[in-house]
Amino acid sequence: MIIDCHTHLGRNDHIRARVAELLKSMDLAGIDKSFVFAGSLNGYDNGVMLEEIKPHRDRLYAVAAWDFDYMTKHLTALPFEQGRKLAQLYQAGEIVSVKFYTGYYHHMPGGPEIREALEILAKVGCPVIFHCGDCLNSVKCAKLKYAHPLNIDDVAVDYPNMNFIIAHMGYPWHRDAAEVCYKNDNVYSDISGFVYGKFNSDERRKFKKVLDEFTDIASTEKLLFGTDWPISNQMSYRNTLDCYEDESLTPEALTQNIQKAFKLK
Repeated sequence: MIIDCHTHLGRNDHIRARVAELLKSMDLAGIDKSFVFAGSLNGYDNGVMLEEIKPHRDRLYAVAAWDFDYMTKHLTALPFEQGRKLAQLYQAGEIVSVKFYTGYYHHMPGGPEIREALEILAKVGCPVIFHCGDCLNSVKCAKLKYAHPLNIDDVAVDYPNMNFIIAHMGYPWHRDAAEVCYKNDNVYSDISGFVYGKFNSDERRKFKKVLDEFTDIASTEKLLFGTDWPISNQMSYRNTLDCYEDESLTPEALTQNIQKAFKLK
């Protein structure tokens, strides 16, 4: 079985993609299941995402987004309230994780608002994903200091009973991401979003170098298969890993790591 743990749906200029397009891409690439990320950044909030993937829950896992916009608009709403709702969704099996887009909303992973959320999510064992590394160049307000993977070390140490996933290997800080994964048993990293569209030969070479530098520090067991579709092409990701002829980096092997990191049955 192959799981892609990092795909998006969206309705605006940042990301424009629908469920039918994702399923078609998965079929072409031989991908059995995918994680689908919500995000108001892409005009696709948690409620919309859950409703649209409902007929396809045999293939699509839901990943809720921590809604920073909601907190801004509803000043009387405490982080506790949103955290409690997401914890309930996780316990009910409606979502498999919560994602924080800290670089786009200028919040440190160890900041008070996110820590309040982590306190609640940790109690139910919900894994969390943090966007790390490069940010979409179409989002002009993004600030990279909030997306550095070293920031994950603080919260991983303070919440040892929940799993943390660094998205995109934190690239271009992939060696820092690897050190955080190596140091902390509860931290993993997905390999998504290295290219816009399909890999060319030069990008395959660069990606292999990044993977080698990551695995000089951390085990391949800390890496998760993800593409960042529709930003990156799913079939191209599969073909690129096949080119490396490394059994520990096949989509199937990295899927086993996903099942462990997200405690999937």
